[in-house]
Amino acid sequence: MQRAENELPRGSYADARREADLRAAQAQTTSGEGTRAISLDDAIDARLRDGSPVTVRLSTEGDEPALRKLLSELCLETRRLRFFTGAVDLEEAAHLGAEDGPDRIGLVAFDEDRALVGHALCIQLGMRGSGRAEVAVEVADNLHGLGLGTILVRDRRASPPHHVRR
Repeated sequence: MQRAENELPRGSYADARREADLRAAQAQTTSGEGTRAISLDDAIDARLRDGSPVTVRLSTEGDEPALRKLLSELCLETRRLRFFTGAVDLEEAAHLGAEDGPDRIGLVAFDEDRALVGHALCIQLGMRGSGRAEVAVEVADNLHGLGLGTILVRDRRASPPHHVRR
């Protein structure tokens, strides 16, 4: 049996994403910017390549302390690759990463011990309608190469606003 081109394969993560997409579509709200589905209650359970479970949800300003801890535990090389410097102001980076606004949306991932182990942020660049956005991802050093960054980037809840080209 062939699956449709846009259909996700079967599996716990794919099924959870399909269900979350359905719930999000049913709960869409309309704002001055257009229609966008956002629900802080929807969390998706996923498995990394090694089988480790993670839970992914939309970020909130309340995630700032946990994000600060994640950033402070990144090795110097990871910080350099993420921020283009090893001397980043972690307080400011955590604040900006957890900040909420109409031009940005973020995701956080927690391990089974409820420690924040990943963060992704999409920020619209330039004026509305410029069609540009910046995406940034941080993954705990011990989870590099296990697919967490890919899970965060592929999550449809972190899609850029409708006026940003993909």
